[in-house]
Amino acid sequence: MSRLCNDAFRKLYPNVDGSSYNFELKYSRAFKSYNANVHYLRGGRSFTFKMAYEWKSVDDDIQIGMLQHLMLKLFKFKADPQNNIEFYESFMRHVHKAVPKTNIDPILRESFERVNDKYFFGVIEIANLVWGTASRRRLGHYQYGNDTITVSSFFKESPIHLLDYIMYHEMLHKKHKFKTTKGGKSLHHSAVFRRDEKLFEGYDGIDRELNKFLRFKRVPKKKMFGMFFS
Repeated sequence: MSRLCNDAFRKLYPNVDGSSYNFELKYSRAFKSYNANVHYLRGGRSFTFKMAYEWKSVDDDIQIGMLQHLMLKLFKFKADPQNNIEFYESFMRHVHKAVPKTNIDPILRESFERVNDKYFFGVIEIANLVWGTASRRRLGHYQYGNDTITVSSFFKESPIHLLDYIMYHEMLHKKHKFKTTKGGKSLHHSAVFRRDEKLFEGYDGIDRELNKFLRFKRVPKKKMFGMFFS
């Protein structure tokens, strides 16, 4: 499937000779839904793109957009603005509608519904809602491809408003999605996102409360410091 990679490069960098690069595309069932990455030797010219198996049935133009999204992270050439990345981003913004919602923890559902009613007028569609590992670094994460919000299991025993804040942050990701910058970075925390984040009741003191709550939580195996949302 190097054809798709070559097409992606040619359309993204029409003024660059890509004949000296070796591209390979592999589909893997080891990835979560619609994930992808690229492996290469530093200083080398061989690149292996790996994509979740679900991508195999997606239209070529959208796959090319995904490949171009990854290529922007690799190459510093000037990209043609007429590329396929918008096709990929549009697909990822809407793929959640087709994802089955079969993994919903009841405690997290209650939090989701509280937050949805209070801050989103009840219009955010339910996601898969699961507990993650006991981590004080990754407090929450939203996975676009499988429409899943994961929350650190520390919050099973937290005050309700702290759990709801983590849920609110991840629901904002579900609402605002992301945008690829010209430099190839995925912008997940836009100015609009940050503005909406501050609408959470008690926002000004929430970091202090989270730090106080997590300070005495024991992290299994090795300790991780610093909070991280995604």
